[in-house]
Amino acid sequence: MGTGPSPYLDFQDSVSYLRGAHALKFGVEVTHIEADQNTTDFRGVDINFSGGQNFCPAGKLPGDPACTSTALEDYFLGTPNLGSVTVGNGDRKLVWWHYAGFVQDDWRIKPRLMLNLGLRYEYNQPMREVNNLLGNFDPNSSTGIVQQGQPGVGSTLWKPITKTSRPAWALLGMSRARGPLCSAAGPVSRTQRSLRGRSWTTGPRTARRVTSP
Repeated sequence: MGTGPSPYLDFQDSVSYLRGAHALKFGVEVTHIEADQNTTDFRGVDINFSGGQNFCPAGKLPGDPACTSTALEDYFLGTPNLGSVTVGNGDRKLVWWHYAGFVQDDWRIKPRLMLNLGLRYEYNQPMREVNNLLGNFDPNSSTGIVQQGQPGVGSTLWKPITKTSRPAWALLGMSRARGPLCSAAGPVSRTQRSLRGRSWTTGPRTARRVTSP
């Protein structure tokens, strides 16, 4: 089994805009992801001789315990017990797109008080195999198996992932002489995000008092 080259293309851009006490910022991200895999059975053709395919008594078929040929005799007579050969295309190429956008506002309410607001949206397109060479077990199917591209299944076996982050906010205050005085933050999304260089952690955050040394 091999992988690659699996190219990864990512585009990001943002625009900042100052208006009065507001520092607005808008950004987008578009990503094309590809996962390449090659599965090969290195045995190629497999032929097995284990005996018992010749010299059978009348009325007995090859493979019956009454057949007395050895594996070497079967080999020279060209009668194997079983054989297998790998066929088909072992290359798989999975592709999908990822889209994201955000907007944020640093609102300076007072000279020493700022409110940071932000919102982010993401959409992950379901991955698909470019040649429909994927299948999956489905107990609701009449055959138990579904194939990508067949009627009723569509171009992918996965469902899309749409995530809208909850609004994130932070209230920052500055003392006149000693720097940061207090910091409070509201609920953010369940997944860790980064807005304007600030790391937003998972789950709700509560107000807390921070003093500088």
